[in-house]
Amino acid sequence: MQKEKIKWRHMLKVILDVILHCIKHNHALRGTSEIIGHSNCGKFLNTIQLISHYDNIIKDHIEAHNKGQLTYFAPPIQNELMSLVATEVKRHIIKNIKTVKYVSILFDYTTEVSHQEQLVQIIRYVNIDSNRKRHVEESFTDFINTHEKTGEGLAKLMEEKLIADKLDTTNIRGQSYDNCANMAGK
Repeated sequence: MQKEKIKWRHMLKVILDVILHCIKHNHALRGTSEIIGHSNCGKFLNTIQLISHYDNIIKDHIEAHNKGQLTYFAPPIQNELMSLVATEVKRHIIKNIKTVKYVSILFDYTTEVSHQEQLVQIIRYVNIDSNRKRHVEESFTDFINTHEKTGEGLAKLMEEKLIADKLDTTNIRGQSYDNCANMAGK
């Protein structure tokens, strides 16, 4: 039982490390094939295959994958792990933002590929590191699905989002609304 536990922890760590590596370098995880070794299986599976050259646990796991056994290489697992990582990154960003007094906000109104209208929330703030050096940080924090088009409705949605993130709206010192002509003067 302990050996199996160690194996699955190792697998999860490797899979998560590969996902984090791909995210960090803005690489798409998947190709058009889910077959490891196929020329178009994507960065995630190609990297898993590369690691298998040096890691027997991964190599054995790929063999199990090729036999149709549960391997945690499937897109739904990748999506779930990316969602967990995104939640943790967002929590960390919001925590950093709460340590500063003043922030600027940017909301960009856009339509994504499935024609869902969204607001993109970005917060800019000055971060002071341990050496007292100041760095301007600009952090993406969320996509907000919306059907709202009026300036008043968008403003209410933005305020609700900032409150939901527990950010103090009285300390906002700059506002930008790219591609939101109906926000001008609101």
